[in-house]
Amino acid sequence: MNHIPEEHLRQICSGIDGQYGLYVSLPEEGEVLQLHSDTVLYAASTIKIPILALLLNDSEAGYLDLYKPLPLSAHNRVGGSGVLKLLSHEVALSLYDYAVLMIVLSDNCATNQIIDILGIDRINAFFRDNGWTDTHLSHKMMSPKPRLPDGTE
Repeated sequence: MNHIPEEHLRQICSGIDGQYGLYVSLPEEGEVLQLHSDTVLYAASTIKIPILALLLNDSEAGYLDLYKPLPLSAHNRVGGSGVLKLLSHEVALSLYDYAVLMIVLSDNCATNQIIDILGIDRINAFFRDNGWTDTHLSHKMMSPKPRLPDGTE
């Protein structure tokens, strides 16, 4: 008996105007459905989830204090989603609060603040160490993409 509603999912995906990848796994049932699952896509805000995982790992390891207030750096005030860009320039929140805003509101300013604390190199190492070899953070949210020496992104 198939537990994954394959035909229904294929029908939903057929109405998508754009690129997509879908991977559904029910290990206890031994079922897997893959539709364009090997397509490499931009992570956009989904990358915020593994960034949160590293932040929480660092907190549990005692590397940082989630509750110490930190002022929002001016260079992290960017456009896109979120509310921090609208608040006063004196705002100072804890890493916990930045993390909540990053996940609940997809706040790009909060995400950038956390990226500054963790570091892009450490974030990418965390991705590799966890086997997410196709996941890579190249720049902060709403920041220009870095160019390679040949001028490409």
